[in-house]
Amino acid sequence: MILLVTSSEDQLLPTIRSRSQRVYFSPLADHEMQRWLDLANPDAPNDERQWLAEFAAGSPGVFMQARAMGLHEWWKKIGPLMVPAAKGEYQVDLGGTMASLADAWAKAQTEDTENASKETFNRTACEWMFRLAGTYIHRRLREAARSADARAAVRPFLAMLDKLREAEAEVDANVHPTFALEKLASEVAAA
Repeated sequence: MILLVTSSEDQLLPTIRSRSQRVYFSPLADHEMQRWLDLANPDAPNDERQWLAEFAAGSPGVFMQARAMGLHEWWKKIGPLMVPAAKGEYQVDLGGTMASLADAWAKAQTEDTENASKETFNRTACEWMFRLAGTYIHRRLREAARSADARAAVRPFLAMLDKLREAEAEVDANVHPTFALEKLASEVAAA
């Protein structure tokens, strides 16, 4: 028996996929994630550790990747801009901040990796930026769903998620990340 672990199943050869059985791993329960954090990451600063654990939602792999990328630092910069944007207040710096964080990470990765493609790292950085924004919007959506007028309260957050998916599709279609992120920032506030 051979175990193949991938987050990109589409990149496996069809002959491998056709002879494989998929096994999906569910996220760890909160107490299991806490135990893993205690064993594997006792050195993480408490505020960073708590934020990353919430962001990872039971996935040690996401926790490790997000920590390695410095997503907690990203959130410290875009979080204060996302909060008013999600209330409908346009934040002129949100798109640019998102784009500059993603670009800086992509440049650093390109410099550290021989024969690297900056375009690939731009896409990866954007995927994580979208995930970061999406996590916040999903949390706000859950809060809105518990409100007295849930039906009306969830609409703006559903519209924001639609705009987030559109921005992802634009980056996939080779729209420059700066343009896609600037547009997303304005559309989140407009939603």
